[in-house]
Amino acid sequence: RCGCGYEQKIPIRAQLERAVTEMMQPLRDQLDCRIHIISGARCSYWNKYVKGTTGSFHKKGMAVDFVPECSLFVAHQKLVRIPAVGGAHHYPTKGFIHGDTRPRVNGQVIGWEG
Repeated sequence: RCGCGYEQKIPIRAQLERAVTEMMQPLRDQLDCRIHIISGARCSYWNKYVKGTTGSFHKKGMAVDFVPECSLFVAHQKLVRIPAVGGAHHYPTKGFIHGDTRPRVNGQVIGWEG
């Protein structure tokens, strides 16, 4: 993170707390392994620096990138079954998973290529 304090702003912090409590904690409980969060809320500057998309849910405090100390594949499969999750992607070549709390589309979790 860039250190600007963006993640401490009230609306962003509230969204990030929701992402952690409703998405990450249930995942951790199911996996029974440690999870290392490598990215959460991002200001526009930092999002551009890490080559995030312009519409990134990280900028809204609604996304978390993480590395579990267990199977990435299993963690992703469990993540998409958590009700609060609206978007999820497994980056096998980069070694992390993205999860976010956007609204689901027709009840489905959004995934993407890349």
